[in-house]
Amino acid sequence: MIRAPSILAVSEHTGWAYVVAVSARARRAFVITRRRIALIDRGLPTQPYEHGTRGKRPDEAEALIANVRNSVARAAALALGRLVDELSSEHPVTTLTIRKPPFDKLPASVADVHASYQLMCSADGVLYHLAIRDAAKRLGLEVQLCRRGDEIGLAAAAVGVSPD
Repeated sequence: MIRAPSILAVSEHTGWAYVVAVSARARRAFVITRRRIALIDRGLPTQPYEHGTRGKRPDEAEALIANVRNSVARAAALALGRLVDELSSEHPVTTLTIRKPPFDKLPASVADVHASYQLMCSADGVLYHLAIRDAAKRLGLEVQLCRRGDEIGLAAAAVGVSPD
């Protein structure tokens, strides 16, 4: 049996992500699965930078962010790991594609995030994005960052088909 490689396309949100697995057969792309995955433990704030840390003492804010980061990292690794394992027998996952975030990394402190309106509005999304990318890299997947509108072309190239 020929095992056709697949890619994961991820759209992250606050607390969850939408994942689509795509492959190709006879030079025609097809969707293997679509699913929503949880990216944080219940009870934790899904927008810790923008809402959860407001009004907290600096030490409380930093502790909350550390807790959320750990939860998101665990959840992303678990969900992506399960999906890659599930697909591996017929469609080994080679690549994860995700939109390029507005910031490549987050500042070291909550105070630094709150000092910039643009950072504060983007930090929660970047937190999820970075956890997904790190989990994918630990699984040995190539990570492709794309701009809005480039997704189809990148996905087609990854599975060896025409964007049409």
